[in-house]
Amino acid sequence: MRPRVQHTGISRLRWIVILGAVAWLGLSARLIQIQIFRHEAYSAEAHAQYLERRTLKASRGRVVDRRGNNLAVDVQATSFYAYPDQVGDPKRVAAHFASLNDKRTEFIERQLRGDKQFIYLARQVVDADVGAVAFAGVFQHPETRRQYPLGSLAGQLIGHTNIDNSGREGIERAFDDILREKDGSVVGFVDARGKQIPGRQQQREEPEHGRDLMLTIDGVYQSILEEELQRAIDGSKAQGALGVIIAPRSGEVLAMANLPLFDPNKASRSSPELRRNRAITDVYEPGSTFKVIAAAAVLEDGLASLHDRIFCGHGTFRLANGDTIRDIQPHGDLLFAQVLEKSSNIGTIKLA
Repeated sequence: MRPRVQHTGISRLRWIVILGAVAWLGLSARLIQIQIFRHEAYSAEAHAQYLERRTLKASRGRVVDRRGNNLAVDVQATSFYAYPDQVGDPKRVAAHFASLNDKRTEFIERQLRGDKQFIYLARQVVDADVGAVAFAGVFQHPETRRQYPLGSLAGQLIGHTNIDNSGREGIERAFDDILREKDGSVVGFVDARGKQIPGRQQQREEPEHGRDLMLTIDGVYQSILEEELQRAIDGSKAQGALGVIIAPRSGEVLAMANLPLFDPNKASRSSPELRRNRAITDVYEPGSTFKVIAAAAVLEDGLASLHDRIFCGHGTFRLANGDTIRDIQPHGDLLFAQVLEKSSNIGTIKLA
């Protein structure tokens, strides 16, 4: 019986060796597959888990008046988004974020209960208005928001940007190539909590901020012009008014106003008609403003002097072709400058 026991022990040992060898060969084959044949695939998967690209926000250039006062600036803001299938209490989340933007609670709740995989809850909320936000399935990321500190002052002239900070109208659109920014990015390793590990950056592209733009507009003159136009509207019961103040020697535009006023901070809630800068888009007959051109031409050609007197009759003057020119009231004799001061049609015709 003793030799039989020895034979059984040897057989067991042989099987253990064989199984160990098979296991070792299997592990070796797996290691060869991972290290040689599947190295790039597994390396890419590992990098995807621990490498993250984050945006470095750039700021759009400022728009300032000739005194350096801010007319349009970027401010820090926060945008909130959600993965609806991860949100535990859609009604509560909807109620909270409805208070941060113009969306209705019911609309946000419908989106959260819908079949979309991703939705924005609120875009570009100014940081001062955010407060602490902690809801399951709700996340946030930093953004910038275009803000117009002086509200409706020169609103149609300055224009506005869209939600992505691109110029849509006015100065914002005309000089978008100067003001436009370009975000940068940083790629680096992150820890288990998703925070980037200092000193482990793999790639970095610096943000390019937009350039500032200084206008010839003077905020003080602009304010005065808008106030005077409003006073004229109130006195005449007109529906609107517009005006321009130009420096006579340089031709610089010091103020350009359109009433009713438009606040670029509320561009999405305004009509295209209100946003239009009618001072440069609409066509008007020059009317009495052209009398200055006629008078200047007469002086330049030496056909009259500032000391000349022009008889403007008794309020009517008949031309050779039979047409009649009228003034609102009789002016009699007027000095050259008084023709412009009184806006005399008859005096201007005689000068021309």
